[in-house]
Amino acid sequence: MSDVIEVKTRNETGTLRMRRMRKDGRIPAVVYGQGKDSVAISIDSREVEKLVRSGRHIVELGGDVKEDALVKEVQWDAFGSEVLHLDLARIDASEVVEV
Repeated sequence: MSDVIEVKTRNETGTLRMRRMRKDGRIPAVVYGQGKDSVAISIDSREVEKLVRSGRHIVELGGDVKEDALVKEVQWDAFGSEVLHLDLARIDASEVVEV
C-alpha cells in the first residue's frame, strides 16, 4: 500500500444529495467493521477510478479517516461504467482476513 487515498467525512444522505456529490466529482462511501461505528465518507472520483482500475483490494485511507481498509463492494451504475458507491471494511494487520 504505497498510495494514500484522501477521504472526507460527510453528513449528507439521500439520493438527491448523493447525485449532486457525484456531479461535483466525489463518490460516496462507507467504512465499517472492527466493532467501531460506521463512518460515511466521500472520495475523489479520480482516486476511485485509479483504485478500481488497478484492482487493489486493500487501501490506506488518509485525511479525515486514517486507517487501512478492504474494498468489500463496488456499486456500479446500470451500464457498469461509473462507480456509484464503495463499501470499505476496516482491517487490522494482526488479524487474518478470509476473502
